[in-house]
Amino acid sequence: MKRWKKAALIIIGIVLLLAGFVAFVLPGIVKNQAVQRVEAATGRKLAIGGISINPFAWTIEVRDLRFSDRGGETFATFSSARIAVSPSSLYRRAPIIASARITSLHLRIVRVGANIYNFSDLFKRQPQHSQQSRFSLNNLMITNGSVDFIDQGLPIEKRHELRKIELAVPFITTISYLAGRYITPRLSAEVNGSPLHVEGKLRPFPKAVEASATVEFNNASLPHYLAYIPGALPVRVESGRMSAKVAMSYRAAQKENPGLTFNSNVTLADTKVADRKGIPLLALRQLDVAANLEIGGPGGTRLEKGSVQARQLSAWVGKREGITLALLSLEGGTYSRKENLLKVADVTLRDGNLRFFRDRKGVFLPLLHREDKGTVTGKKTPLRYGIGRISGTGVNVVFTDEMLAGRPSFTFKKTSFSLEQLTGPPFGMIPFMVTGAYGKGGSLKASGNFTPAPLKIKGEMAVQRIPLTDFDAYLPQDLNMVVAGGRVDARLAVSLAARDGRMTGTFGGSTDLRSFHCLDAEGEDLLKWESLHVDKMKGRLAPFELDIGDVALTRFYSRIIAEKDGSLNLQHLYTRGPEAKEKKAEGGKKPGMIRIGTITMQSGTLSFTDRHVAGGYTTTFFNLGGRISGLSSEDNRFADVDLRGNLENQSPLRITGQINPLRSDLFVDLRVNFTGIELSPMSPYAGKYLGYAVDNGQLFIYSRYRIENKKLVSENKVVIDQLDFGKRIESDKATSLPVRLAIGLLKDRKGEINLDLPVTGRMDDPEFSFPGVVLKILKNLLVTAARSPLTLLHAMFGGKEDLSSVGFTPGSAELSPAEREKLLKLAAALNDRPALKIAVTGFVDREHDDEGYRNVLLLKKMREEKFMDMVKKKKKQPGDSPETVQIAPEEYARYLKMVYAKEQFPKPRNILGLIKALPDVEMKKLILANTVVGEQQLRSLAEARATGVRTLLVEQGKVDSARVFQKSGDIYRAPAKGGEPGSRVEFEVAAE
Repeated sequence: MKRWKKAALIIIGIVLLLAGFVAFVLPGIVKNQAVQRVEAATGRKLAIGGISINPFAWTIEVRDLRFSDRGGETFATFSSARIAVSPSSLYRRAPIIASARITSLHLRIVRVGANIYNFSDLFKRQPQHSQQSRFSLNNLMITNGSVDFIDQGLPIEKRHELRKIELAVPFITTISYLAGRYITPRLSAEVNGSPLHVEGKLRPFPKAVEASATVEFNNASLPHYLAYIPGALPVRVESGRMSAKVAMSYRAAQKENPGLTFNSNVTLADTKVADRKGIPLLALRQLDVAANLEIGGPGGTRLEKGSVQARQLSAWVGKREGITLALLSLEGGTYSRKENLLKVADVTLRDGNLRFFRDRKGVFLPLLHREDKGTVTGKKTPLRYGIGRISGTGVNVVFTDEMLAGRPSFTFKKTSFSLEQLTGPPFGMIPFMVTGAYGKGGSLKASGNFTPAPLKIKGEMAVQRIPLTDFDAYLPQDLNMVVAGGRVDARLAVSLAARDGRMTGTFGGSTDLRSFHCLDAEGEDLLKWESLHVDKMKGRLAPFELDIGDVALTRFYSRIIAEKDGSLNLQHLYTRGPEAKEKKAEGGKKPGMIRIGTITMQSGTLSFTDRHVAGGYTTTFFNLGGRISGLSSEDNRFADVDLRGNLENQSPLRITGQINPLRSDLFVDLRVNFTGIELSPMSPYAGKYLGYAVDNGQLFIYSRYRIENKKLVSENKVVIDQLDFGKRIESDKATSLPVRLAIGLLKDRKGEINLDLPVTGRMDDPEFSFPGVVLKILKNLLVTAARSPLTLLHAMFGGKEDLSSVGFTPGSAELSPAEREKLLKLAAALNDRPALKIAVTGFVDREHDDEGYRNVLLLKKMREEKFMDMVKKKKKQPGDSPETVQIAPEEYARYLKMVYAKEQFPKPRNILGLIKALPDVEMKKLILANTVVGEQQLRSLAEARATGVRTLLVEQGKVDSARVFQKSGDIYRAPAKGGEPGSRVEFEVAAE
């Protein structure tokens, strides 16, 4: 045998021996050594079912391996692992694995605390190598793998399962022959029943490291994984499933910033979030988020192609407030960290409800006000943003105000809105538009532009059929009034801006308040109208200025009620507290300029009800209307007034003149004519205050009022026509003064009572009251009528003398010319007052009338002597009588002697017994001394005086004799008034 054959046989034998050793002996040695060394190195148990080595195929297979943790539980196990070694490992002097396949790998991983696992001790035993190892692992495959992850580090233990793990890694190498190639690993599994798929591309070991991977998983349960977020969450995720497909790429080179990019699509489904108490905060059926994110790299952090699609979104603040949307869409989102700029092309909201409220502290939620945290200092660029358009359709907006009792709520339905070109900071002008429906048939439309800071807004708004009843909660709390109906239509244009802490700008438009109806505190009608139209309105805020072209009030109705306590229902509209006086004291600011072109009123009705009088009283003004033109707060401008109406559709009322109620002090110059007012319906008042019912009568009022510089000057002419009192009415508030007499004194022959009631006073005098002054004048009339009716009667004719009596010369019943004139004036007054009757009573003066009576009787006798003498001498003229003839001074002695001669008393005689001739003085003394004047003579004198007065009133004064009565009584009664003569005739006036 040749030597080379012999050598070949030896070599073959050695190889066969080695192969046999490797195939049959070495596996046992490796198994035993592996078990011993692993247990020595880790302190854990390792069990290997068997090891097979094929020296010819360069393969190793390990079967039924089981590796336990420190507690003896299984940590890792697989049914088989087959490794094929490449022969190139020999000449590359590094392990090169041609393929590795692990079947039915199972890992049991337990987390026992933060960053502590059941395998953490293995890394502590891992030796550190300063140099990078050279190796090449190719065609790594794991099939039918599984992982049980048990988290005992949470308050409540959680378990996670990975099943059907399939992993394929083409190669992992640090050897240069493959280091420049990309690794394309693949992973698929089911994570807690949710499929996961990962594909990647990696070149990890050269100087420029590059890696990419695609992670895809579906329906991962969110509550299972959120527990791993460091720290406690402020909310609780009750449910939710997450699906994602994320493509990641990474590159890191020595001379470049490392760059990481994500191309992500993430979906959340059936997600519910609550607070820690379980109160719902957020719910959505599906949320789709897509974006391309680049971190690092030449351009820094950037986000491109961002989009968000949220369907069936619900977010709550409290139990009811929040937002629900069928769709919330955000498209075209970008962000640059370098520029700190966020841009969004379009935001869309569709078909949902926005509910927000104002809490009891006045904070609007969830529209929270973001407080300024301070000025940004340094070089940090503030976040800027730009949103191309925000729009919404089919959104119902509900606002609830919890600051007010009853929590009033307002709903705008099917609202559409849009905001465009939102940028900031600095903020630019933002065009906006909003439309919506409110209530039954109401609507809102607004459009324009606004800037958030500083606030500027310019736009137009139109509202239609907005019911006022929804806003009655905003009426002042001290206003005791209920709005029962009414709706607002308005069109406004505004241009406003915030400057120096206040709003400035202009506004204009028109408004209609229709079908208004309000009730007083007792639930009775107070005020209503068909239409209040304000047109051609324009104004300015600072300084305030308001200019209104036309105001039209149509078919209005108001009701005034005097309650049983005497107060008016209008007085109860406000409940005034101590703060009312404080507010009044704070007033006094000069108002801005106000101008109103024309105020027109048509078809008005005013009802008045008085429950303060017995039986009640109700009357109504109809057809109230008119025009006020030229109202202005300028001091030198006055508005023309022409207002008209009818009381009970009969008695006309007209008010004309000029007013200026808007200037700093009130100006009024008005004439009021109110005629033909029937008085019989006012019997309740007459009965209560006068004690009589009114059977007939009409009232006419002609007044003029002028108020200027706070001084009132008024002229009031009152005419009462054909006033007749009826039956007596008992009332504890009725006056005791002679009402009938006063009426009789005031009523003329036409049946009219004419009164002039001038009133003056200062409007700034707290003691001045116009009604009080008028009532005082009327009361004085009644008092005067009771105490001195004839003085009042004569005063009504412009006279000042007293007609209550006429005086006589002592002893005489003849009236002097002056007294005759007084009687004729009295007769004229009586003729103009046919309702009056007069009684005449004669009186004598005991001290002066007896002597006067003697002188008058003497003169009468002398006149009779002269009359007889004239008859005898045939000198009597027609009309002459003893009462009319006069005694001339030169005739006095002759007729005195004739009377003396006929007297029958004893006369002085001479020594011859003849009647002695005496001087005139002595004769007169004897005649007077022997004239008897007693009670009967004086009574006759008093009666003669009364008869003479009555005769003059009837015959010369033409007073109906049935109205003049002659009375008798104490003829010596002293006069009631000082200074009156005792020789007199007194009058007493009475009403029929």
